[in-house]
Amino acid sequence: MVLQVRKLYAASRPYIFVFIARPESINEPNGVSRAFVSPLLRDAIGPGLHEFTNQLHQYATQHARQRVPNQDTIIAINKEVEDARRAAKVAEEKLAEVERERVQLAARVATLEARGPV
Repeated sequence: MVLQVRKLYAASRPYIFVFIARPESINEPNGVSRAFVSPLLRDAIGPGLHEFTNQLHQYATQHARQRVPNQDTIIAINKEVEDARRAAKVAEEKLAEVERERVQLAARVATLEARGPV
């Protein structure tokens, strides 16, 4: 994408500022962000450009922290899901056991009814 922005700048020389970072990775140690500032805009902003870009990066980082769950949250969610799956399996096994008992009782009732009155 930065290559396309550079081509755009080469073609028409506009003011351009592009900041690219993925919310899922911006807070990771190996996460990266990219910025492109056209030379014309770099001249217009002047010496405060580095501070401006760093501030923008901080805004994005803070926003990503609020929206993207951290590893502890993910682990807790995965544990809840696994616990719920286990509970559902136990409930299914109990339901199957109750159904087997129902079938056995229905068969017993049918046998008794086939004998006739006592």
